[in-house]
Amino acid sequence: MQLLLPFLFLVRLPTPICQLNNQWQSYYHNKDSRAIRAIQDSLHCCGFRSVKDRAWPFKDRTHDDDACVEQIGYARACLGPWEQEDKGAAWMVLWAAVLILVVKVCLNYICLTLLLGSSGADWLWIDGLNIVDRELAAESQPRLDGESKYKSIYQDFWCRGSGGG
Repeated sequence: MQLLLPFLFLVRLPTPICQLNNQWQSYYHNKDSRAIRAIQDSLHCCGFRSVKDRAWPFKDRTHDDDACVEQIGYARACLGPWEQEDKGAAWMVLWAAVLILVVKVCLNYICLTLLLGSSGADWLWIDGLNIVDRELAAESQPRLDGESKYKSIYQDFWCRGSGGG
C-alpha cells in the first residue's frame, strides 16, 4: 500500500498537464498574481503554454500579451519546467516510500534476530500466535529415551535470552 499511492501519483489520470493547466487557470481566473509570479520567478519562465498564455503581468490597458517577456526577460513557457518539477516531486515521494519500506523490513529483521538470538533460515518458527526459536522448541520436547525432561519453551527462551540456562 505504501508503494501503491506514490506510483499512482506518477501515472495518475487526468494527466499532469491537465492538472497543471487547471491550477494555472484557477490562479489566472482569480487574478492571483503572487502565485503566478512565484511560479514564473522560480522556474524562470513566462506564461503557461507560451510566453503570452496567461502570463503575469496580466494583459490590461498598460500591458500587452508579451509584457512578461519585455519586463522580466524570461523567454520560455512554464509548462515544461513546471511539469518536470511535478514529476520530480512524485519520484521523490516514491523513493521515500521505498526507503521507508526497506528500513521497516530491515528493522523488523534486526529486532526479531536480536530478540530470538538466532540467525539463518531457522531463525523464526511461528507456533500459533507464539513466536519461538525452532531449536528451543525441539529441545523442550520429551526425550525418546524415557526421561520426562519437559521444559517450557518460553522459560528456556527467556533464560537463554538473558544469558542463563
